[in-house]
Amino acid sequence: MLKRVVILGLFCFLLVGATHAARTWEAQVSTSEGILNDVKFFENGWGWVVGDGGVILRSLDFGKNWTSEASGTAENLYSLYMLSTNEAWAAGSNRTIVKYNGTSWSPSQISSSANFDLTRICASDTNKIWVTAGTSFLGALSDYRNLFYSNDGGTTWNGALIRNSAEAETILNYFYSVYFSDANHGWLVGVNSDAVPMGKVFKTTDGGVTWIDVSPSGAGNITFRDVYFADENYGWVVGGDENSKTAYVYYTSDGGSTWSVQYTFNPALFRRIVGTDNGTLWVADRANTFRFEKGTWAEDSAPLSQGYFNSVYFIDAWNGWAVGGLLSAEGGPLRYIYKYSVDPYDLVATPNVFLISNVTYEATFGVFGGAIQADAVLTLEAVPGLSLVTYEVVYDNILKSYKLNARATVEPTAVAGTYSFTVTNPREGRSGTGTITLKVNPLVNPTVKPTAQPMPAKVFDPATEDSVKIQVNTTGQAGASGVRASSVDSNVELELIVYRPENRQIAYRKKFFADPKGYTTITLKKVTDLGLDISEGVYNAIVLHPQFGKIGSGVLVVHYSK
Repeated sequence: MLKRVVILGLFCFLLVGATHAARTWEAQVSTSEGILNDVKFFENGWGWVVGDGGVILRSLDFGKNWTSEASGTAENLYSLYMLSTNEAWAAGSNRTIVKYNGTSWSPSQISSSANFDLTRICASDTNKIWVTAGTSFLGALSDYRNLFYSNDGGTTWNGALIRNSAEAETILNYFYSVYFSDANHGWLVGVNSDAVPMGKVFKTTDGGVTWIDVSPSGAGNITFRDVYFADENYGWVVGGDENSKTAYVYYTSDGGSTWSVQYTFNPALFRRIVGTDNGTLWVADRANTFRFEKGTWAEDSAPLSQGYFNSVYFIDAWNGWAVGGLLSAEGGPLRYIYKYSVDPYDLVATPNVFLISNVTYEATFGVFGGAIQADAVLTLEAVPGLSLVTYEVVYDNILKSYKLNARATVEPTAVAGTYSFTVTNPREGRSGTGTITLKVNPLVNPTVKPTAQPMPAKVFDPATEDSVKIQVNTTGQAGASGVRASSVDSNVELELIVYRPENRQIAYRKKFFADPKGYTTITLKKVTDLGLDISEGVYNAIVLHPQFGKIGSGVLVVHYSK
């Protein structure tokens, strides 16, 4: 049988990059009456835990509440694999496999004349299921198998003996984990039964048809407990030396052709490793977890003075769970669930400064940082002249996290100041805050001269054209954060004048009000406005403001083609 520990707890992590983020531990009473050994979750907040005595627990809210589900067996369940919320398998003692069909669990046993425990289960596709066998084998050597697979989703099973043909037949390999990065590339890790046990790693590149020994050299007395590969080349195996109580992380960048020791820790015996979508790795052991981030391994403290974590699992960069236990001799059994939560903290709006203009406009900004979830809710402080229009939660492939894209209306009546917004994760009931700032646009001050740019057609041909259009741009120049600066108030009457610069003879003049949208089109007709005998040449077009005089100018060229 596998080494047994009694449950100390289930731990849920919501992690953010800021080291000073608000973190809290929340204790909940477990409904489990046995040891919890493995945990899996989905991004929608659904998760399962398995343990001794056939214990299966389910949560539909990221671990806030748990209910017990009937497994149909009293055997210990050591490993869990969830293909979807409607299809899953658990493996455990006495060759037991329990399958979930979306409604209930049904147990079965792998047929064998020997008895053994199943240590880890996974799937390489919807039908191909893999399960490993460890050191608990009892039976004839000829019956020994250390890897089992099903081609029909777990209905029937086949056994295989994976070994290095260069080793003596009496040297057995006991496997504790199997992992596939895709349908073809998979790895087995464990230890052999040599006089000096050696940590073993086997690899397949053809979907499990053949396996080759790619074990690192120098791994004497080390038992490898788990394996994780980011792709077919970059991977890690973890384990430890039972004698020295030293834990090891081995790393490869070439699919296992070469290995190096990346991290050691004492006292510890690393049991599980999992990777997240932002490149962070987590390892479970003892009362702590260990985190690999930005090229460095570090111990991540947990509130346990003794005991072990048996499994760790993350659904993204900030949402993870670990299950562990405490030996009866150390004061167990304890039946607790601890939930570790981090607020969506240190939120940043980009951009976060907007100018109050003399026109109403929409300010667009993004909200980043913290443990923002896919269904996060954004609220903006209720103040006159500032209101949230809409927002959406999107996944940023560069940041490897969720962010919010938002739009808010800024009116001329808004008051300068700093205002808060809140992001709440409804399933967790936790929230974080950030700020945006409104400032008075200095270019909207009445003492500052506005601009209006007349834009005539480059050439007007009276021989072939009956009219010419002059478009007056009264939006001014684009200012900070997309705010239009130096814009003209639509309530002010302007005047357009077209004249010959050499003699200042006026050819046309008209008063008008600026279009609120920013562009006013004035049509000059040849007969009624410019005259039938308008002369060729270059004309100036200017816009006059009743307070500031000329606020813009352009050029109109008149040329007869006939």
